[in-house]
Amino acid sequence: MDDFTVAFNDYAQNLYTAAQSNLSNIVRAINSADNFGGNNESEGYTNMVDIGGIVNGCSSYADGTEVLSALNDCIVYNKNGSDHAKASGLSIYYPLKSEGSKELKTFSGICISPYYLSLVDMVSKGYSEDGYNNDDIFSEDGEWSMEDCEGAVSEDYFNYADEESSGESQLITFAAEPSVDENGSFGFQLDENGLNYAASVYATIYMMLDETSYVALGETNDINIDWETGTFADNFDGYWMSLSDGTLLTTHIVDETEEYTVYTSPVMLNGKKTNLRIRQYSDYTTIVEGAWDGIGANGMAAREIKKLAAGDKIAPIYIMSDGSEHVEGEYEWKDGDTLTYALMTPGAYLYTFNIKDAYGKMYTSGTVTFNIDEEGNVSFVE
Repeated sequence: MDDFTVAFNDYAQNLYTAAQSNLSNIVRAINSADNFGGNNESEGYTNMVDIGGIVNGCSSYADGTEVLSALNDCIVYNKNGSDHAKASGLSIYYPLKSEGSKELKTFSGICISPYYLSLVDMVSKGYSEDGYNNDDIFSEDGEWSMEDCEGAVSEDYFNYADEESSGESQLITFAAEPSVDENGSFGFQLDENGLNYAASVYATIYMMLDETSYVALGETNDINIDWETGTFADNFDGYWMSLSDGTLLTTHIVDETEEYTVYTSPVMLNGKKTNLRIRQYSDYTTIVEGAWDGIGANGMAAREIKKLAAGDKIAPIYIMSDGSEHVEGEYEWKDGDTLTYALMTPGAYLYTFNIKDAYGKMYTSGTVTFNIDEEGNVSFVE
């Protein structure tokens, strides 16, 4: 473990240096690494990310050969389930979503690397026109200790992380603002600055109930994405995850790979609030892996995914436009059941792009309406 700690700190120094000019690319790479315990709006955040995933994902910005060798030497035993087939066996805190200064202050007192702490500090503090330096983490003679690191962090240190999310990122800027083009496609193009700071892009779909109220159906990654040119456009076909009887589910993205996307869906299962874990493969084959209870009051992630059984009663949970939760209907699970990817009911829906910057702050586009007709055709309008 000592050898690994030294190797990891050397690696983190190179990664921190690279982040001065490549932060958004590094954040995107870390976001794609295996993480544990939900880390989404529905299930909560543990902010634990696989170290091997970080090192491999960021290999273009820092050589991880030595730290991966040291990591392999200090992992005595590791068994991988299907959700984390590439996990290395050791994870570390990373602010996928910062939960405030107390959490980060705690980490500063136990972090094994001042340079990794510097990277976390940079992301958590947020953008500053004056740039970032890690002088507070090191003494004047360049030495450091865990006590010194913790002392550098006050309760109000991470003001950016504690801000309400009502403000939107000022770092997401455009060569072409989000709009509907003449072909009925909703999209945008980031300019050089926006592309430099953008970390992730997804869309949120809402179903209109009447002229003033709607229900959130959740997130989709069904987007045409080109990170080289900064061009993004909807690829929505009007289909959505649903139970076998056609009841739509609320979905949040948990994990994405080239082979599959993992979703979570909040439901009442036999009268208890939980989340369905759903895996959708690239050919749209969809399976329910079971129910997962999320993050407990003590901050610990539930370890068990409970398989569904015939006779289980499932009632989807929706978030209404006023922020309240609404439970709709009840479906009885049967042997051999699976989810469908069904055409949504004809009518009016809303669509927004959500663009997260490298510091975790969000830019949400203006809302546009799309209509689904009786034949299943999707048409966007401003």
